[in-house]
Amino acid sequence: MLTLGIDSSTQGTKAVVYDAAGGLVAAEAAPFASMRVQAQCMATGQAAGVAAAFRPDEDVRRLDFAAVRRLCETQGAITQTT
Repeated sequence: MLTLGIDSSTQGTKAVVYDAAGGLVAAEAAPFASMRVQAQCMATGQAAGVAAAFRPDEDVRRLDFAAVRRLCETQGAITQTT
């Protein structure tokens, strides 16, 4: 039995395959380099969509960013890190 995992670190993201004993069978970094920023891109897109729904035809400088954040959080977005 083999287990596929994703190893994401400050050094990059790679796919890894482990055997049943936990030994590393294979690892590949190149095809998965873009996965590291995928979550940030998704969160930015979600926030942009929520902001556009709040003020579709108005000046974005008058946007209530706290309200955008609260709505994103109710939709499951993680807006703070520890």
